[in-house]
Amino acid sequence: LHENLELILERKYNFEELMIFDLLEAKIEDFKLLYPNIIFELECPINETIYTDKKSFIRIIDNILSNSSKYSSESPKIKVTYKDRRLSIQDNGKGIKYPYGIGMHIVHRLCDNLNIEISVKSEENIGTKIELVYMIS
Repeated sequence: LHENLELILERKYNFEELMIFDLLEAKIEDFKLLYPNIIFELECPINETIYTDKKSFIRIIDNILSNSSKYSSESPKIKVTYKDRRLSIQDNGKGIKYPYGIGMHIVHRLCDNLNIEISVKSEENIGTKIELVYMIS
């Protein structure tokens, strides 16, 4: 929580071109170690890049994957898709009753600061889909 708040309050961003496949794959591998029962699926072009702040991007992905993992179903599956500057993270968990708890509020604030549009669609006992659209290319 401290690191999350630090990023929001700091407002010093180092925008750089990043290989999105490499970042997503690394984060998914981290979560596979923590949640070996979850099936993770990644669909992303290997050579695609995004222009963003790496620390903030990783924090956004960490928070979303953490929520998806923690609140997963009995047969958990998380699908991460990136195409045309749109990142989608979809799970089959129990859904989010209140989409902007502290973790998602932090994600929302970081997205605002990085010029990323965020949408959350959730249905109880069906799952949650979070989409991030990068407005900077």
